[in-house]
Amino acid sequence: MSENARFYAQKMDQQRVGRGMDRALRTQLEEILEVVRDCEARWALEDRMNRRLGLA
Repeated sequence: MSENARFYAQKMDQQRVGRGMDRALRTQLEEILEVVRDCEARWALEDRMNRRLGLA
């Protein structure tokens, strides 16, 4: 058996933890991007309203 085989379980645990952290970061990124999309939509609506009212 390879000398590295004894480290297999430890390495797999480390990878599993790393993937979990990646998922958490992805979720945070998706939440941030959703806020940005909402803000952009509101700004576009405000711009249209201002143009119709002659404020822009």
